[in-house]
Amino acid sequence: MDDTNLKKQLGKSGIIVLILILVILTTGSLFAKYIYNSRLESIRDQVMMESNEYKSRILKQIENNFELLSVLSSFLDVENTSDKKLLAEKLNLANRKSSLMSLIYVDTKGNATLSIHRSRLVYDIKISSLPDEVQRVIRLSLCGESNISFIFKSPIINDNVFVYSVPVYSGNKIVGALAASDTLGIFQDILSGRTILGGGGYIHLLNSRGVFLLHSPKAVVAEKLPTIFDGPYIKEESRESIYAAMQRQEQVFSSFEYEGKTYPFFLEPIGFNNWYLCCVNNGEGLFSLSNSLLLVIEAAFVITLLLLISFILYGYYLYSRYTKRLTNLAYYDQVTGAK
Repeated sequence: MDDTNLKKQLGKSGIIVLILILVILTTGSLFAKYIYNSRLESIRDQVMMESNEYKSRILKQIENNFELLSVLSSFLDVENTSDKKLLAEKLNLANRKSSLMSLIYVDTKGNATLSIHRSRLVYDIKISSLPDEVQRVIRLSLCGESNISFIFKSPIINDNVFVYSVPVYSGNKIVGALAASDTLGIFQDILSGRTILGGGGYIHLLNSRGVFLLHSPKAVVAEKLPTIFDGPYIKEESRESIYAAMQRQEQVFSSFEYEGKTYPFFLEPIGFNNWYLCCVNNGEGLFSLSNSLLLVIEAAFVITLLLLISFILYGYYLYSRYTKRLTNLAYYDQVTGAK
């Protein structure tokens, strides 16, 4: 084999080594991308499942409250009660047996009897004296529809409340409506559970405009911002599209960065009053163990990749060195140095 052939062989070996390195790097990149996408998909699936679970709990709570109102309406026996004072006392007794903020009965003529939890009785008032949102849902119930109001500021307890309302029947005839008010605090215990995402997440309650209705006490963003569109939650370039999606009551999966860390979150419409659950994965709890395991796998793969490339390069170095030594032995006189 002459010097030219040896150089060609060495050049081919170099090309093969380069191709091997490129193949390994490409495979490594694809594997890393697969791990990243699998990790992201796993987080997405988990926050979606968790959001649906807590959505079901909230809907169950609301369903239970409607059932409670229906039971209380039969307990009042309003058809046989012409004495408004006696009706008020019955309403007050029913209210003491519940955890609702207030109960109000309105007959078809618009006469209202009100009971405030742990407070005085008010009776012989008109429906027109009630807040507009209360009037709206009660009038719907007088037409046979069970309904729930939007959130409004109660002038009685000076807090944000919402109202449930159900029709009251005598046989098949509607004789009035029974309504109850409550604060969002009834959902606080549901949303502040320690088991959210296996201890690695928390949930806020929003409306479709992104306004926070309930802040989770476990939030990584300590400041209680007025809306999700303030602060770090949503990037400027994404705000318009996410706001539009929330107006359409669509699900949204995104992430935000805070103090150097990335937090995936999922927006799930509850299905009434345009409310949303915002489920955030903070990377702790069970997710922390999962993420640590994936990071170990990624690190092990990178180290293996670097070692493999090092062995290939070292092998090429030895082959190149061996080829040069053969060339020297074949074409150079070791004594005289002549070719």
